[in-house]
Amino acid sequence: MDYAAALQEAKDSKAWLEANLPEAGTINYAVSPFHQNPPYAVQALADADYMGFVGGIIHNDPEYLLGRSGQVPLCDKPLISHSQQCMLHGDCYHRYGNSMEPYCESFAHHFKAGLLFGYLDHPFSAAYQYGWDTEAERLSAHKDFLTFIQSQGDIWFPNLVQCLDFVRKRSLLNIAVDETQSLRVQWQSTQVPMQATPPLQVGWRGETIPISA
Repeated sequence: MDYAAALQEAKDSKAWLEANLPEAGTINYAVSPFHQNPPYAVQALADADYMGFVGGIIHNDPEYLLGRSGQVPLCDKPLISHSQQCMLHGDCYHRYGNSMEPYCESFAHHFKAGLLFGYLDHPFSAAYQYGWDTEAERLSAHKDFLTFIQSQGDIWFPNLVQCLDFVRKRSLLNIAVDETQSLRVQWQSTQVPMQATPPLQVGWRGETIPISA
């Protein structure tokens, strides 16, 4: 509806989850409902002390059709986002002739470019069927896709919290080149998530250089 309503919902959701799911710890991230990201709602998330959110492409808010995850525009506070680019639904699967080829091609492009790849599906139920004929069909398609992904090499499979922790960790790093043409790196904040995230690397003059904390 508006900024005030979005801010209240963001605060209420965070408070409820932290009170009722204490094992989840502090809630730092959100998923934008139906991938709608109007600037006022994004600002409300930041003002409610969220650190990032997962978006998507279905409603095509142009400022969030990001090729690479990172800090979002049009926001007064630092906030990161990752756009899930792949929805694995039964109706799409059937449209492709019961083939996983488009999904495998999408993953291969992300892998070659060194990008985070996220794909979504929903639990099979009367409310959320999304075109799957049976649960067995849905599970078989996912199995085929995961088998393909695992065949591509050493793949990191983070959950969404770990994924966004990694994006935030990367976004807080400043990289500069000094007078000797050497890299200088510095964290912008002491609040850098280090657990359960792989080390950062930077490509420089044909070399891949690991960045230590």
